[in-house]
Amino acid sequence: MANELCMRCFNVKGKYSVCPFCGYEDGTPPDKPHYLMPGTILAGHFIAGVAIGASESRIAYKCYDTTLGVIVTVKEFYPENLVRRKTGDTSVELFATGKEKEYRTQTERFLLEAQSIAPLGKVKDIVNVYDYFEENNTAYTITEYVDDDLLLKRMKEGKMEPGVASAIMGRIIEAVKKIHVQGIIHRNLTPVNIYISLDNEIKISNFSSAYLNDSVQGASGNIVIEQGYSAPEQYHGNKTLGYFTDIYSLGAIYYQMLTGQKPDDASKREVKDNLKSPIKCGAAIDENTDKAIMEALAVQPELRFQGIQQFDDALNGKRIAEYPKDKLRKTRRKRFWAASYIGMALVAAVVGIMFFDRYYNKENIMFDTKITKADTVTIWVDSADCKEALESVKSGVSEINPGDSEAVQQMKKENGNIEYIIEDITSGGYGSMDSALQAALDGKEQFPDIFVSDNVPDLEKYDLVSYKDNVYKNINTDDYLYFSAYEQYFPDMKEMPVSFDVLLFYAIDTENSAVTSEMKKQFKKYKIKQGSLVSASSDGTIELKDIIEANNSGTEYTYLDENTAALATALYNRGSFNNYNGTFNFDEDFISVFSDFLKMQDKAVKNAKWKNSSSKNAAIMYGTSVLSGSGYRSRWFTAKLGNNSIPYNVMVPVVDGKMLVQYKMKLAISASTSKSRRIAAERFVYFALGQQQCAVDKNTAYPVFDAMLLETKETASTFDEFFEINTSQSIVQTLVKEKHYPCMVVAKGSGDIAKFAAGIKENGLRNKAEIESYCNTFKED
Repeated sequence: MANELCMRCFNVKGKYSVCPFCGYEDGTPPDKPHYLMPGTILAGHFIAGVAIGASESRIAYKCYDTTLGVIVTVKEFYPENLVRRKTGDTSVELFATGKEKEYRTQTERFLLEAQSIAPLGKVKDIVNVYDYFEENNTAYTITEYVDDDLLLKRMKEGKMEPGVASAIMGRIIEAVKKIHVQGIIHRNLTPVNIYISLDNEIKISNFSSAYLNDSVQGASGNIVIEQGYSAPEQYHGNKTLGYFTDIYSLGAIYYQMLTGQKPDDASKREVKDNLKSPIKCGAAIDENTDKAIMEALAVQPELRFQGIQQFDDALNGKRIAEYPKDKLRKTRRKRFWAASYIGMALVAAVVGIMFFDRYYNKENIMFDTKITKADTVTIWVDSADCKEALESVKSGVSEINPGDSEAVQQMKKENGNIEYIIEDITSGGYGSMDSALQAALDGKEQFPDIFVSDNVPDLEKYDLVSYKDNVYKNINTDDYLYFSAYEQYFPDMKEMPVSFDVLLFYAIDTENSAVTSEMKKQFKKYKIKQGSLVSASSDGTIELKDIIEANNSGTEYTYLDENTAALATALYNRGSFNNYNGTFNFDEDFISVFSDFLKMQDKAVKNAKWKNSSSKNAAIMYGTSVLSGSGYRSRWFTAKLGNNSIPYNVMVPVVDGKMLVQYKMKLAISASTSKSRRIAAERFVYFALGQQQCAVDKNTAYPVFDAMLLETKETASTFDEFFEINTSQSIVQTLVKEKHYPCMVVAKGSGDIAKFAAGIKENGLRNKAEIESYCNTFKED
């Protein structure tokens, strides 16, 4: 068959020596003598055609896979400074002895690229890696063959219309998100490494320069400098590179698409930065987009967006961008404060105190107000777990740490005059926070200074304090996990979430090495087949629809309670849930999906494949898997089921690739409280946001604490304890820690979701007609 195929287009040319389709003639020697001869067979079933590209370390060939009957690209590792090949040969040989170790290290790096990119599977916007192997004393990777043009060709045609450029950049950003969530930094995002189709679909290629992981090979990609696209730090080695390095390249590409001009080279901009913004170059874009591009192109890495989601949010109007010069002024102001805060030098401390005297004492009531008299602040919560979590905050409100600035020390000293009393209203006879607050409105109870508003459907009837000019004013939302969307979801800023939760999927890991012979007997007894459960994708996520599908087909039995089912439905079926005002639209799709989730629960209980209730606090694994959040994880931890009793994997459910995150423990402050108690309440919320304790005995959701705390060994270790019984812990930790990972956030409506789910449970509703009838009633209420 090989001799009937054209070695350039791989059409069947028959016995013709010259291809009637493309004009290629059999026997034409390769463009360079060390290239493989067209027709060479690799790995027994890849027919190498003509070379379609080459660099200093690799040669790309258009090839035909005789097994699958498709055209692929085969990249051959060929570092020109180390190896050579005689004309007509297939094997390569080293130039000189003594280079074997260096060659082996580089070969392992080449293979590591394929291993790192292959898990992305069949992602449409990244060139897929199908296979890799060693042969001919070198290595090969098999990748998707792309016949589209390079983005560079499109950009050479001149500047694009803003709408077209925006659509293309949006697709590129979505691809880069998938790369970054794997911990990979591309480090060579240029128009030469991006393919674009006629309908503006894109594919990113060439990871030879990428930072893959922190191993020697993973961090040792070829250093490539592309003038205009490479960030300034790329000129100074690899030590300071980060996700922000890729963001610079994206800013450069977007800049050129809009203006038709490549940005000035970064090395020149470090000396003197004369780069005009796109608007000043005539681009018809809004000011925030202009600022976003220039922020991405900031010469100093710390002035750029630090994560790809930040850049995406700014381009989509969900985040206010800043010109680098404006951001630099603010950063310098923060540095003065930070220097004072950590007490690194006496001069810095003096500057910090002066700054607080001038800025906070005049403009910031949280720090300005002196609390001199003993007083009491009452905090209402609606669960024992919530109470325990907030009890852990109390010490941080008044205990002075060595690194505290004098201003913060003074604030904590004043807080020592305040007694914070946390009351669980459910232990006081009230069924819900809403009923307890109504009793306070009716004069039956003293209204609390702070209350947890998670399960309060209608906050409009309560007079609450806005956090805009106190707590919110004193934090940088970018430093808090999943917090950049706060202002979008809480425009009135009358609730402040100090915690969040992530929906997780727990599945028995039947193939885990920890499975004992006794457990295998149990699996056999309950007909649990090894390897039969839903498996996650390589990035640790699993689509919610795949879980439903597996349950419908009977290959999985997933348990979830009514509240989780309602929450999952709201997120799964976005058209039925308005996250900004927390309202449901009970259409057919909502009822159908919700019914599917309830069926999953019923099947799981009916077909209980595994149970463990050896102790009062032990968790019960209904079916073969569980869909839940922190509460279930807490029970499993308490039961010590992670100690090889039931090995399981934890995956992150997603909808269209987006993680499902819920703001929890939202705190509201009563406006009717006295001024000193209000200030004390604001300070409590301020410290709750920065709590270092991730949870108390693993019983609560995650805190929305300062992400910078995760840089410290102690705090990072505490955070990781959440996953110490997870057999796939590292990748889930990464997803949950990565504050820029794409996600769907439930901000408002949590109370309605809980109330809706409680009604389903109380009324014992199961079939679709009953649920539909209840939905209509609930809507009327």
